[in-house]
Amino acid sequence: VQLRRSTLQTKIFAKSVVNMADLIYKEQLNTRIVLVAMETWSSENKIAIGDDALLTLRDFMKYRKESIKERCDAVHLFSGRTFMSSRSEAAYIGGICSVTRGGGINEFGSVGPMAITLCQSLGQNIGMHRNKERMTAGGCRCPDLWQGCIMDDTGYNLPRKFSRCSIEEYLRFLQQGGGSCLFNKPTKLLDPSDCGNGYVEPGEECDCGSLLECTQSGANCCKKCTLTHNAMCSNGLCC
Repeated sequence: VQLRRSTLQTKIFAKSVVNMADLIYKEQLNTRIVLVAMETWSSENKIAIGDDALLTLRDFMKYRKESIKERCDAVHLFSGRTFMSSRSEAAYIGGICSVTRGGGINEFGSVGPMAITLCQSLGQNIGMHRNKERMTAGGCRCPDLWQGCIMDDTGYNLPRKFSRCSIEEYLRFLQQGGGSCLFNKPTKLLDPSDCGNGYVEPGEECDCGSLLECTQSGANCCKKCTLTHNAMCSNGLCC
């Protein structure tokens, strides 16, 4: 309502943001961002969304614990406003898998900037830190000073890559036992089954992803994500 979008338009917009962030995580971290549920506040905000991002994060995580019953690894709020600080998001470091700390809030923007903001807040959830001083010096220096890296505050354009140190922080987080919930696949997705998204959903026997991914992996999966009797596949490029 605040942004004069219908519920359907809001859903499409949010999915576009998540899909862009998912592509970045998939290519650089070998990790998928899967949308299992969406809640749209069409008549009123369920919490007070103020200028202070950290206070809004605290209230949102309290709301998540008390009111959001969907089983998920993290919950993120697209706030619909701009915070009065240098931060465009806020999230708990290493909070993934926790009901009280697994989440973040993101300020409003177009699809591209919001996708990067989501990458940043989710990055904090999985153990990455935002530290401008560290990122601009020594071994953690972002290799592309013009474009910048996702978890730092440098660069002149929209960053699209994680620095080596950010990736190492994520791997270290996993090695130390963080993110245990990330190793299982979701039992349901927000949208109906979609052949080619890389998830075996109800009605599918296989799903190796896009045509390019199926070719690269050499997977024996069909174009229709089903297998015929006594055959590896029925049709498609992998047959």
